[in-house]
Amino acid sequence: ENPSATLWVDGDYVTPKTGSQSAYYCIGNMKGTVVLPRSFTAVGMYSFSDMKNMKAILLGDKVTHISNYAFSGCTGLQAITLPVKLERLSDGVFRGCKALKTVTFLAEKADLGATFMECAGLQEIVLPAVGTAKANLFQNCTALKTVVFGSGTTEIAKDVFAGCKKLTSVTIPESVTTISEEAFPEGLKKLVIRGAAGSAAESFAEARGYKFEAVIPAESLTLSETELEIAAGKTAPALKAELLPAEVSTKKLAWASTDEQVATVKDGKVKALQGGECDIYCLATDGSVLRAVCHVTVTEKVKSLQAAEKKHS
Repeated sequence: ENPSATLWVDGDYVTPKTGSQSAYYCIGNMKGTVVLPRSFTAVGMYSFSDMKNMKAILLGDKVTHISNYAFSGCTGLQAITLPVKLERLSDGVFRGCKALKTVTFLAEKADLGATFMECAGLQEIVLPAVGTAKANLFQNCTALKTVVFGSGTTEIAKDVFAGCKKLTSVTIPESVTTISEEAFPEGLKKLVIRGAAGSAAESFAEARGYKFEAVIPAESLTLSETELEIAAGKTAPALKAELLPAEVSTKKLAWASTDEQVATVKDGKVKALQGGECDIYCLATDGSVLRAVCHVTVTEKVKSLQAAEKKHS
């Protein structure tokens, strides 16, 4: 919607050419959905900050690093899927993205800073393994209720949930061995800590007076199909997912496409949009970081012989 908008690309690195504090001045007021070229490997500091009319951004599957405040102040941003090769989200990447409600991580692990500060509309999130959950990760996410830390996370630091007064459920994997006494704000009377029986999470909950709920994590996730070929404009029969063991505590699944210009997915139903290839991800949401993938090839509609003959006559 803004054909005059430009990006400065240093190799495969997106960053403001002017060196100004906001890429708003060198990209323009982009609207709707912004699509990055698939060659990009990183997004630089402040690259899309204050893009208030940007509703969504499609990142290429090669992006490994998103730098400080890259999307800060994008008050219209509602959802984002973070690619499977992502390694790091720096401080303030989504600061002040007050409309952001859906964040999907395809990567099994990633290093996060104070990434989601002041995301006032964010109510729930499932994280990958983050190593140490650092201070102010969710600072002043005032609507945040449910957080799931991915298996492989080892520590939850001081002030991770500073200002998060509506928390009701936090799932902490058995891999976490250290939880700061100041990780959570005071006054969380409805908070339930979920985790493995006998874990550090249970000990922490008992010491702080929080309710504890023992959970059974998923051990495997498979799909009925690993490859699909679909004609553009068609919707394939729903993929069927199997999550084991049967008594797993959280059966809810999340779905995502690596290229929503090629195909989208909802509840396992893949809708082909235009020719190309992408991967459809099915993700466990219990913190087990299990993923199952179906590779999708979308073929363009073939013109009828009559139309072809008319064109060449």
